[in-house]
Parts: sequence; structure tokens; C-alpha cells
Amino acid sequence: MKKSLFKTILVLLFVMPAAHAQQQQQQKATEDGKSAAIEKDVEKWLITTEYNSWFENLVATRSTTKVSQESQALYYGFGFGFEKNIYRPTWGYGIGLGYAYGNAVGGDKGGTLNYFEARVPWWSLRASPRLFYRWGSRTDFGLNVSLFYKQTAWPTGTDGDITVVTGPQLITGGFVDMRIRFNPKIEMIQSFGAVYKDTSIYWRLGLAYRL
Repeated sequence: MKKSLFKTILVLLFVMPAAHAQQQQQQKATEDGKSAAIEKDVEKWLITTEYNSWFENLVATRSTTKVSQESQALYYGFGFGFEKNIYRPTWGYGIGLGYAYGNAVGGDKGGTLNYFEARVPWWSLRASPRLFYRWGSRTDFGLNVSLFYKQTAWPTGTDGDITVVTGPQLITGGFVDMRIRFNPKIEMIQSFGAVYKDTSIYWRLGLAYRL
């Protein structure tokens, strides 16, 4: 009786959990295999939403005295877009189009003009072709070159005699791009790199829903 009870306890404590763990591993391997098989040589549309942030140089000049102040401007905000990716067995490529909006803060309260502004609205349009390596069935790692058309209007000061120049309306940059899929429908987006001319860091973090 005691031996039977002892055997039963051993089964409950060790054998059954081990069998359950092995079953879960086999099921996960099967799902990963199916996911990898499904995504070979296929096209996927995605809806994206993300947070964006980057810096630009800012130069404020008073028109009456020609005195200038150099500083930086931080742009930040949210966006959404559409993306189409072509998945090959070990690599892929795609292109994304998006719209973003937000606020900028820039200037220097201690500068020669004491020019400083916050919550300056901006909006932009984005086109982002990408090339990536499929680092497993759930991870992509690659590069993209993004082109932005940006619009913003910096205030001209209390007397209206200050002209503000930041980065150009048309900006571009090269970025490292990583995607991690949580499941067949949802994936995380993370991109970072340098914006051309101002050589500042651009960061993009978001989520994508795969149609």
C-alpha cells in the first residue's frame, strides 16, 4: 500500500510535469514550424502605429539686429501607416507609408536671444523601403532608408522679428530596423539611426497588426 502511494506521488511530482513540459515544447515547435512554413514566399500587409523622436539643429535670428542663437529642437509624436512586406525563406523586403504628428520643443532660455518654445505642432509624411534578414520565424533584422516630408511653424517671438530655421522640410536617414512577432498577428517595431545633415539620432518604437 505504501509502495503504491509512493509511486503515485512520484508520478504526480515528476513524471506528469515533465510529460506536460515536453508536450508544450512539441506543440510550440509545431506552431513555429507552421508559422515558418506559412510565411515562405508570401506577401503580408500591416497596419502600424508608433512613437517617433529625433533632434534637429535650430538657429534663431533677430531680423533687426542680425544676432543669432544656435540650439537644438526635439521633435516627438505619434504616427500610423501601412506597410507591405515580401517574405522569402531567409530574407525579405518591403515598403511602408505613414503619417505622423506631434510637438517640438527647442531653443535656449539662456541664449543670446533667450529664444525658447515648447509644444510647437508639426506633421510629416513618410516613405520607408526596407530590406531584412529573417532571423528565425519570429524575428526580422534589417535596414531601411526613410524619406520624410515635414511641416512645422516656429513662433517668431513677442515682437515678430525672429526667424527660426531648423532642419529642411525634406529629410532622410538610414536606420537599423528590428521586428519581433508576439503571435501571427502582432509584432513589435523598433528602428533607430541617424537623420541626414543634422546627424541626430532618430528613434521609432511601435506595433504592427498583420492583415
